[in-house]
Amino acid sequence: IRALIIEDEAHGLTNLLNALAKHCPDVEVKATGGTNADLIKICNDERQGPFDVAFLDINLSDGNVFKGLK
Repeated sequence: IRALIIEDEAHGLTNLLNALAKHCPDVEVKATGGTNADLIKICNDERQGPFDVAFLDINLSDGNVFKGLK
């Protein structure tokens, strides 16, 4: 399972990576970012995807993640 994580807090990203490694060994994190700009860049880069699952922090430093997906 190919995963994308967008999380702007380092401890949040670390906690999620550790939880996935411990409890979901079939999940492979293929890309991470911390802003809406990262999300758009990663999603537009065909070499990065496709992803089967995305873990998205809702409130990022550059705004709400759903506004970034417009």
